[in-house]
Amino acid sequence: MHWTVTAKLWKLWSLDKGSELRVFAFLLLLGSIGFSVNHIDPGLDALFVAFILGISAGSFLGKEVKESVNKLLRTLLPTSIALYGFNIYVPITSMELEKVAFTLLLASTIFASVFVISRKSGNSKELSILLSCGSGICGLSAIAIVSPIVKPKKEEFSTAIIAITVVGLLCTILYPPLAKNLFPNKFYLLAGSTLPQTGLVKIATSVFGAEEVVKALSVKAIRIAMIAIVAFILSFLYSEKRFYVPWFIVAFVTTAFLSSYLGESASILKDASTILFASTLAGIGITVELRDIYRSGFKPVFATFCGMLISLTIFLLIFRGGVI
Repeated sequence: MHWTVTAKLWKLWSLDKGSELRVFAFLLLLGSIGFSVNHIDPGLDALFVAFILGISAGSFLGKEVKESVNKLLRTLLPTSIALYGFNIYVPITSMELEKVAFTLLLASTIFASVFVISRKSGNSKELSILLSCGSGICGLSAIAIVSPIVKPKKEEFSTAIIAITVVGLLCTILYPPLAKNLFPNKFYLLAGSTLPQTGLVKIATSVFGAEEVVKALSVKAIRIAMIAIVAFILSFLYSEKRFYVPWFIVAFVTTAFLSSYLGESASILKDASTILFASTLAGIGITVELRDIYRSGFKPVFATFCGMLISLTIFLLIFRGGVI
């Protein structure tokens, strides 16, 4: 019975005509699973879960399916980026200038230090940019948004996601005990300014109370908004034509502004765009070869961890100096 079902599934995935629709439905399934898992446990990012599911599924899928996925990604990736702007909301009116400046300082420190250390470690320029954006701005979503601009290799994209997630989880474990003894009332600043993923910010600060979570997320929102600026800058730097910005970046910024105005009424659009973006990450995961990821070694993780360590050091110096 098992082999009969397996054979039928394999035959289904091997069809050439009309297979794109089936593949798209499969990607939506993986994206929906990632979205559901994130709702159960906020620490498990929907994009990361879908990406890992895609890598796992890719080990069992044939060449025809992967070709269909690659074909779909040409449209799916820019479209999902454009719509993902609905997930961005920055309550600028409630922000204190001091917090904004502090957040930008730490985020910029992570961005610059990770890039420099990554390049010195021998990583490519494209991988270094992905690591910088992922660690300094907003994790996996930042990596996915800038990747069509800098055009990294697939294994570099995957390596950046894994490195950012590993270091982010490590910091989520180590930061709370450290903060509890040294700066319990200011931990929301460190978490919101340095942790790469929103889910990790929630988990790390939840042990200090619901109020700290809210404050940390407001700080994190500043970093999330930075992706629009960084995407524009990278578009100019990487464009073959002068002053050219890809349409999906313009659309991303537009939907981000719409989300800020719509507020809670955009919740359905946020959920739908997250599922679509997670489905896209699942598709990228399917096309990745694990052996290519292994070749990157420990250098991306090392560069990312050093950037986080430098930002922590600066935070401690500022805190001890009485600035915050």
